[in-house]
Amino acid sequence: MVRKNRLPKFPEDYLNDKAEEYDSSKWMEQNQKRSTLYSLQYLIDEKLNDMNDIGVEMGASPLLLDLGCGTEFSSELLMENGFREIGIDILLDI
Repeated sequence: MVRKNRLPKFPEDYLNDKAEEYDSSKWMEQNQKRSTLYSLQYLIDEKLNDMNDIGVEMGASPLLLDLGCGTEFSSELLMENGFREIGIDILLDI
């Protein structure tokens, strides 16, 4: 997405041609996947978060809710790591 020295406006900057630009942005894909990997690391790393201490059991294939999933760049990583995912986004057609 070309920002042109301004922050993107919602929803205008995420619809139609701009949605295609967002979908094809390698930077955006890499950024979201990196953020997802950091989140997963925190969620499952025993040194960072003791899930047994708070009474949460991960189970065989935990279900995650991805709010604001957009084009679902993170879904691939979630599935590769054994998670099931429900993606919800405010925009109907991205």
